[in-house]
Amino acid sequence: MTDIDFTFGGTSFRSLTDMLDEMVFSYLSAQGNNDIETQAEILAELDSSDLAIQMTDDLELDCAGSEMEVYGFGTPDLRDALDRLRRERVQAAG
Repeated sequence: MTDIDFTFGGTSFRSLTDMLDEMVFSYLSAQGNNDIETQAEILAELDSSDLAIQMTDDLELDCAGSEMEVYGFGTPDLRDALDRLRRERVQAAG
């Protein structure tokens, strides 16, 4: 069995989950341009399913040759990554 190299933004990840978590964080933070309050506003405005669809559209993840095609994930996987981020934020705040 061969290891798959999951790469996003020039960084390699050990797992698809790690890569998706970074994709979600990078998207919400606008590559570091959005502060934590802005990210919280975005998370408050949209549920994870809608935000995953918006992310897919904004980043053109469903285009030929995109990460979504190469690594075989879909918007439900992005939704799950968004849910993980939400849980982490709630735990950190609580």
